[in-house]
Amino acid sequence: MNPVNAYVNDLRSMYGSGVATEHSYRSSLEGLLRSFDESLQVINEPRQLDFGAPDLVLQLAGQPVGYVECKDLRVALDAVENSDQLNRYRVACDNLILTNYREFRWYRGGEEVGQTVTVARLTGSGLQAQRRQYSDLTSLLERFQRTSPADITSPEDLARVMADLTREIADLISETLNTPNLRSFLHKHKHDLEFELLPELDNSEFADMYAQTLAYALFAARMELQHLPARDFTLARAFADMPRTNRFLHREFGQIFQELEREVKWAVEQLTTRLANTQISDVMRDFGSGTRQRDAIVHFYEDFLATHDPVLREQRGVYFTPEPVVGYIVRSVDTILRSHFDRRDGLASDDVHILDPATGTGSFLLAVVELIYETMRGQRGIWPDYVRRQLLPRLHGFELLMAPYTLAHMRMGLFLSENGCPPGEDDRLNILLTNSLDRGEKKVEQLWEDHIVAEANAAAEVKNDKPIMVVLGNPPYSGHSANKGHWIRELMRNYYFVDGVPLKERNPKWLQDDYVKFIRFGQWRIERNGEGVLAFITNHAWLDNPTFRGMRQSLLNSFSEIYVLDLHGNSKKKETTPDGNRDDNVFDIQQGVSVAFFIRHKDHNGPARVFHSDCQGLRKDKYTWLNTHNVEDTDWQEIFPQSPSYFFVPFDYEGWREYEKGWKVT
Repeated sequence: MNPVNAYVNDLRSMYGSGVATEHSYRSSLEGLLRSFDESLQVINEPRQLDFGAPDLVLQLAGQPVGYVECKDLRVALDAVENSDQLNRYRVACDNLILTNYREFRWYRGGEEVGQTVTVARLTGSGLQAQRRQYSDLTSLLERFQRTSPADITSPEDLARVMADLTREIADLISETLNTPNLRSFLHKHKHDLEFELLPELDNSEFADMYAQTLAYALFAARMELQHLPARDFTLARAFADMPRTNRFLHREFGQIFQELEREVKWAVEQLTTRLANTQISDVMRDFGSGTRQRDAIVHFYEDFLATHDPVLREQRGVYFTPEPVVGYIVRSVDTILRSHFDRRDGLASDDVHILDPATGTGSFLLAVVELIYETMRGQRGIWPDYVRRQLLPRLHGFELLMAPYTLAHMRMGLFLSENGCPPGEDDRLNILLTNSLDRGEKKVEQLWEDHIVAEANAAAEVKNDKPIMVVLGNPPYSGHSANKGHWIRELMRNYYFVDGVPLKERNPKWLQDDYVKFIRFGQWRIERNGEGVLAFITNHAWLDNPTFRGMRQSLLNSFSEIYVLDLHGNSKKKETTPDGNRDDNVFDIQQGVSVAFFIRHKDHNGPARVFHSDCQGLRKDKYTWLNTHNVEDTDWQEIFPQSPSYFFVPFDYEGWREYEKGWKVT
């Protein structure tokens, strides 16, 4: 008998019994689906909660090939099609059928394919077969089962797919955590992370962080296993080949693979399938090509974050540093170490520990490694041993967001692998998941969560004990700071005083901007070491805004020399060049920026000498200038900040005092 004919006869018989429920029809539907391919697995697990996976998952050789969401035979599909639940499924499931057992609607990439197929109508006398559409259902199901996930070949498409599925995973995790009287693996793990590593972590933050852990762990695995055909890249294989240089991520992913609730795991498997069908070589075609932003991974993550959570990007102030800026800062720090601290090997000196407290995707640390690699061009034979024994132990990074944390590990691992030093299991990349602005305190080891404790302890050791001589990077800019912990608030107190007197600002909120807090953190860390250099690119508002006069005085007292390169580009102020031409920003933001180098010597007794320079004009010209200069050959003008404003820009204090007295200035 025709499989569809047999299926409809079963429906009519069960419906006529008067005792059938929605689940009564499911075994008949499973039989119909399997009739087209005996090797097909139809997985039907009852939901434990009111959310989670579609009712049926179709698998071939362990890979999901499609999903079926079932509603009761009496439910009108028009009422379901635009529900929140189905909209989520249509986004998350590339190949989906919605059915009430009588009608079938097929969705591909979220869009309905063809017309609704109806094989039975509900009438007052029972179910009436619609035999003319039997062949239509046969065709629909055959095409549904034969459909392979669409190949992904561009960074933009992959960013969109990953963002959609990461958002779905985060929503499912959040719903799990918010379900009353449910005690799951996720509940316990969230508690442990909050207690040991990330204080004040709420459910939504944990859900997003964990979803990004999954997304980028899988992405890293697919990068590592890009030679595998799609059918061989599975969740199990991804876990088995997860790079062990990041022990924290490896253990996290292992627990997820083994213990994650089914209500969430299906979406992770769907993401695995989409990554399996991603042409990584096409997506990352420009990786390592030598262009100005030569690492396509950075472009990819920017696309991802802008798609996945633009609010989070704004809240955390996440923007990516152009390579000319990174290069100028790293070369300058190398020069400063040689000229000011008698470190003849600069950043390659074996006693120079380096910290990027806002690592992001690792651009600054990677540039440091690249510079050292070039420095040792004539000593490539000792490079692998040097990396393991001297370089990796001196490089430190802190990152709060899981996605860039994962990508920073991946980028560093790829660079080392491509340049003769593939990291081994015992090689630790000291890029740590932590909030730089929280007080680092060591935790007592607990065997059941030792990888979380180990990550927290490693971060605490860097914050408090390592002889950090260089702090560099691009801290986030966010006036609406999410970093309001007690420790950093206390550290910031002296920025609210000038000449020993409280600022008494009507609106001092700009002192709460994250970049200001990171400058204060870097200042504290260099003071602890006794000597060193702090090098940041930040918002340039702190240079001359009166609100920051206490901050400027504090920095004058802490450091021996300060060099400020104002890159301008403030479209809010409609900045132009001195001759009236356009002045571009080096970032795609409105706020002007500046680079600052703060140098402290061991015999420092303050106040610092301050030097200032401007770089204005078109973006391409700024990039060209930054690519060909460093702090040593920049045209500096010494300036002399004075009370009570302590401006870090050229300023006529005498003329200002005359003006304040009310005298006419001619």
